[in-house]
Amino acid sequence: MNLRWRTSTSQCTLAASLTQQQQDLKIVQPTRKIQKITILILGPIVILILYLSVKLRKDEAENIEKFGVKGVGTLTNHGLKTIDISYDYQGKYYTYTCGIPYSDLVEGEQYEIEIYTKDPSRILVDMDKPHIDSIKYKWATIKPTVLKPLWLDDSKLVFKYQIKEETFRRLQEYYHSSSIPNDLTKLIVIYRIDRPEISYLVYTDQIKTSR
Repeated sequence: MNLRWRTSTSQCTLAASLTQQQQDLKIVQPTRKIQKITILILGPIVILILYLSVKLRKDEAENIEKFGVKGVGTLTNHGLKTIDISYDYQGKYYTYTCGIPYSDLVEGEQYEIEIYTKDPSRILVDMDKPHIDSIKYKWATIKPTVLKPLWLDDSKLVFKYQIKEETFRRLQEYYHSSSIPNDLTKLIVIYRIDRPEISYLVYTDQIKTSR
């Protein structure tokens, strides 16, 4: 009698276990279906949002280039994720905030910008076109101690130079060109004497016009 009871109890336990597993499977299968449906619905939406954001930025850039005027912007603030570019247009002072394009930027350096005449608060910043103000500031030149392409990025050069036993590291971008210069031996560092951390790469034959 005890053996039969134990066998019967074991069969009941097994049946209960199988029933629970079947219920779990019924729960899991609809969940997976919901996940697949969610991915199918949200996937195209995310792609569309990304496409529209890129297109809007491209359209805005084209409009600024079409209706823009040249100017000079000064990097006035360097945050953790953004930088501020300040500039004057028709007697008014503007500040434009944008994402940090790359590291090693410092406050005080200047770049060429294009100001949207229909809305002067919008600009394009040409980060590969530094503005070297040889009237307001004094500059000097020095050969770089390190000059090479940035790893896995053929649009930037990394360079180092040493002034009074202090080593400075900078990046320079070349996105308006098809690639970085072919002959790096023709490049030299030009830096601001009062702020030696502000520097750029220029061709040796540009030095006369920069002073």
